[in-house]
Amino acid sequence: MKLRSILSTALLLLWPMRMFSQGCAMCYSNAAGASQDGQRAIRHGVEVLLFPPLGVMTMGVWMAFRYARKRDREKNSASGDLLPASPRNASVSRRASRDTNYHAP
Repeated sequence: MKLRSILSTALLLLWPMRMFSQGCAMCYSNAAGASQDGQRAIRHGVEVLLFPPLGVMTMGVWMAFRYARKRDREKNSASGDLLPASPRNASVSRRASRDTNYHAP
């Protein structure tokens, strides 16, 4: 399920890229009129300009999720909750806090 949502999001984001990449008529005519080496240079330039920001943003999102997960674990350990922070254990945590005789599996 998670893989399907990731793939569908990636497809949704990448699908219109071909349509928007040739939005300017002058850019299209210059790229189409360039030699084979010129077209290769344009492709290389696009890659050089695309991948560093993409990598930085990916690392930033990864670090934010990692920090949030660490913060949640520290918060749960400080409150005395022995269950890890996950959506599956949320209902168990609520039951455990309501019922003091409940023992988590």
